[in-house]
Amino acid sequence: MSEVGIVVGEARPERIQFLAKDVVRVGEFVTVDTIDGRVLYLVESSILESKLLSKVEDYITAMEAKEGE
Repeated sequence: MSEVGIVVGEARPERIQFLAKDVVRVGEFVTVDTIDGRVLYLVESSILESKLLSKVEDYITAMEAKEGE
């Protein structure tokens, strides 16, 4: 099994949040190694977010930021 991401924030037996390094699709399963053993989770939602562009409100500024990366 390969690592797909890192758990962030509070992890509960019924719900986790993680940052993925590759695409993870809704409906896929992921496992998390915990102190109590391996736990299986179903991916129920996926959000793609750009922190860099979260405050940008117009297309021209967004394109300038994209080209500057």
